[in-house]
Amino acid sequence: MSVFRSMFVASSMLCAVPVSAWAEPKAEVIHWYTSASESRAVKAFADAFAAAGGAWKDTAVAGGSNARSVAYNRILGRNPPTAAQFSAGKQADAMIDQDLLRDIGPLVSANGYEKVLPEIFIKAGSRDGKLYTLPTAMQVLNNFFYSPEVLKKSGVDIATLDSWPKFIEAMEKIKSAGFIGLAHGNTPPYLGVLFAQTLLSYGGPELYMRVLGDDYEAALASPEFKEFANTFLSLRKYTDSGAENRSWSLSTQLLIKQEAGFQIMGDYAKGEIKAAGLEPGSDIGCFMGPGSQSYIIIGDIFVFPKVTDQDQIDGQTLLVKALLAPETQVKFAEAKGSLPLVANPDPSKLDKCAQKNFSHLIKPENQVPYADILLGPDRMGAFLDALVETWADKDADGEMLAERLNEAFVLAQ
Repeated sequence: MSVFRSMFVASSMLCAVPVSAWAEPKAEVIHWYTSASESRAVKAFADAFAAAGGAWKDTAVAGGSNARSVAYNRILGRNPPTAAQFSAGKQADAMIDQDLLRDIGPLVSANGYEKVLPEIFIKAGSRDGKLYTLPTAMQVLNNFFYSPEVLKKSGVDIATLDSWPKFIEAMEKIKSAGFIGLAHGNTPPYLGVLFAQTLLSYGGPELYMRVLGDDYEAALASPEFKEFANTFLSLRKYTDSGAENRSWSLSTQLLIKQEAGFQIMGDYAKGEIKAAGLEPGSDIGCFMGPGSQSYIIIGDIFVFPKVTDQDQIDGQTLLVKALLAPETQVKFAEAKGSLPLVANPDPSKLDKCAQKNFSHLIKPENQVPYADILLGPDRMGAFLDALVETWADKDADGEMLAERLNEAFVLAQ
């Protein structure tokens, strides 16, 4: 009887222990890292979280807008994930305004990570002294990638492309040689990227910031912008018939397969190049383009919805610690093609493309934010709609693009 009583007491004590004491930090993470290189990159996050004692649940949704919709609807529906991917900028504003997101500033400070976060990301993710977004890496948007073999067969010398007229002439040669001049995909996000890249390269940081800032009306009416806009629209001539709705990663494949001469794309294209067994800077060339040598800085972010489940709360705490750990950042950046968010990164460990401009790139005065950071969701949507409409209109010129962008910005205010 005493033995039975002892077993009963022991069993009762076990049952009295809170379930959370036996559980582990858990994290359901919604993201759109679905290409070959992105899948390798996010695995570095999942592995680091698991190694730190957490349980990672992967919810991958193809396409940024699709993933954001899933995450936003779940957060509003009071069934939030532990973390969700968005783009740096103002995409999280509505959730912040509704008090749906956790302030992760204390978690960042507790791990000493505020020292490695670029000022662009801190400003973009902070409201009233609180930090609501965690960048995954630092990306450079305006890279000109090229196929050395295609350029050679087309009689193009990359060293001579120091102006936009020469760059357009080079694509004409590539097209005449039977190749695609510009590997591109006619999707709204992709057109936004191409516009920003060419605007900065052609017009420099001052025109770039005016067009995407509060002085847009005067900037769009300027001769400088209309000259740029005509050049931007002329790029349509050098894309191919398969460009409609083609993803950026499939466009990169055109370079890899030596079917196209150039791709103007973020440094995440390097991840696809590496996934194909090629070396960025050697097998696929890269340079900063024919104009301004300033850099558009972008980054994906994670937001952390307010949750009540203690395992999820602990999961968020562990995620912040694991994702920005130096060794995790290096592995993620290597797969993604980005720059790791670490103190004093070693340039020798970066790929050849990153090494070329590293000393110039890391200086804040040489950096400008992407449109996602400068424009709110409404203005960003109107901006992309105007670009899509004008790009599809074969009769449209620079004057029309200026008018449509101005109208879009005014209506979206």
